[in-house]
Amino acid sequence: IMIEHYLSMLDHYGEGAGKKIARKHISWYTKGLRDSAEFRQKVNKLTETNDVLATINAFFEPLLNEQAA
Repeated sequence: IMIEHYLSMLDHYGEGAGKKIARKHISWYTKGLRDSAEFRQKVNKLTETNDVLATINAFFEPLLNEQAA
């Protein structure tokens, strides 16, 4: 859902504005999760869409694996 939301914001607002607006939404999605502050610092500095998507996937992968176990 988070990635779909991120990509929808880029489509709606355009790359430049969409990335800036998406930062606060990314923060909301990760608030309270383990290591989320570090994740938010990292993702907020990224400028390339593919880097943001890869960072989101890398952050959530261990959490999803824990739930599956």
